[in-house]
Amino acid sequence: MMKKIMNLVLLIIIVFAQVDCNNKNDKQKETKDKRMSISSENYQKLIKSFKKESTDFNQVLDYPVYFAGAFIDSTGMLIINITGDSITVKRDIIERIGNQHFLLQEKKYSSRELIQIMDTINKFMLDSTNQKIILNNIGIHTVVYTTPQL
Repeated sequence: MMKKIMNLVLLIIIVFAQVDCNNKNDKQKETKDKRMSISSENYQKLIKSFKKESTDFNQVLDYPVYFAGAFIDSTGMLIINITGDSITVKRDIIERIGNQHFLLQEKKYSSRELIQIMDTINKFMLDSTNQKIILNNIGIHTVVYTTPQL
C-alpha cells in the first residue's frame, strides 16, 4: 500500500514538473517574441530617422558619423554598431527611437566611411581608362573579329 502511495505521489510530482517546464518555455518564447517585435520596431524607427528629404522618388539615407550598421540577434535584441563616444551616441539613439531597448557594439569603421570607400572604388572601376588598365593587368584581352569581305 505504501509503495502505491509513493508511486502516485511521484507521478503527481512528475506531471506538475512537466506542466511547469512547459509554462516556462511558453513564457520564454513570449518574452523573445515581444523583444523581437520591439527590436524590429526600433530598427524601423532608427532607419527612418536617417532618411533625408529628397526631390525624386529615391530615398536617400544620411547616416550619422557614428553609425556602423544594426541587426537583430538570435535572442531578439537590437544590436547597433557604432564608432566613437558611446555615451553621446546612446543619447542620440534614444532620442531617435524613443526607448533604451538596444545594445551598442563598437566597430572600427562607420557606414559613411565604408560607403565613401565603395564610391571611390566604383568611380575608379567605371572610368574607361582604368578599365583598360585593369583588364590588361589581369590578362583579359579583347579581340575584335571581322568577317572577311569577298
